[in-house]
Amino acid sequence: MKTRVLLFFLIVLSSPALRAQNAENKWGGALYFGVMEYSGDVAKEFYTFKQGYGVGADLARYLNPSFDILLHYFYDKPRANDGGALGAPTWLSFNTHVYNLNFLAKYKFANGYLLKENAFVAPYLLGGLGGCYFDASGVGESGAFLHNKFMRPNLYGGLGVNFRLHPMISLAVQTSLMAPLTDQADGVSGSVVTAPNKSNDRFLENSFSLRITPGKFKKKDSDGDGVPYIVGGTKPFVFAAQGTFTSTLSINENDISALNVSLYPNPAADNITISIDLKQNAELQIGIYDLNGRLIANQNSGSLSQGSQQITMSVNTLDAGTYLVRTSINNEPVSIKKLIVQ
Repeated sequence: MKTRVLLFFLIVLSSPALRAQNAENKWGGALYFGVMEYSGDVAKEFYTFKQGYGVGADLARYLNPSFDILLHYFYDKPRANDGGALGAPTWLSFNTHVYNLNFLAKYKFANGYLLKENAFVAPYLLGGLGGCYFDASGVGESGAFLHNKFMRPNLYGGLGVNFRLHPMISLAVQTSLMAPLTDQADGVSGSVVTAPNKSNDRFLENSFSLRITPGKFKKKDSDGDGVPYIVGGTKPFVFAAQGTFTSTLSINENDISALNVSLYPNPAADNITISIDLKQNAELQIGIYDLNGRLIANQNSGSLSQGSQQITMSVNTLDAGTYLVRTSINNEPVSIKKLIVQ
């Protein structure tokens, strides 16, 4: 069994589908290793760690800094015989294959409001609905062998902590309560035994996971100037098919160009001003791009006279974050500035 579990992890870890993400890195996943503990008519074993280990995985979709959605799967084979400690017959025993699949919402405390998005320690909450498939066998109240297969709806809630090792990779510790709407997971109904625990059976998933964190991954900034190098070119500010920003910055003193281009205030919340010295009459174009190369806002000043010019542009409709402001003269880029919108 240990060999098969290890092989499972090696295969999934080596899978390019798990490591690869789309252009905006909104998809991710995790591998789980842990234990599913049981509480019901036969025994109460939460946080006793008596069971064998289980495995799982999830597929996650980034929605915004606060929320992700996940499709979460976990499998284990709980088994129990509590020797009559709960007042049930001493021969009661079971072992059950539990296949648990849930659609979950994840609330992240590292959302820029409570904690920084890149916090090393990042707690989260989980909640959602799903289903459990049970393949149960054991010895029932009458002493006869039982074997039953069935499926039930499931309620799922939990909490965990991510430990951020890399902008895209983290380790997580998680504990979650799985509440299938059945009292038959252990093969015994609480209504026919004298045990005090007559509610539906419950399962607790305690696990560790290796997670590929959903969300936008910041491009490499090898020169430390705060502006990333983008996939698709070897120079800064080159965007390939991922966006519309396809020009490289090139200033030639013999061309119509500008010196002393400045942008203020920065950070900004409402408006920005671009101050520029024109060598002669020209048209000025200003474009604001996100870090994936998409044009977010633009403004064409029309014909401007030679000399010092100040152009004001509104940014109050932009989401908080980092942008690139490209200034062009007669559609030729002459300046690119990093802008932080608050």
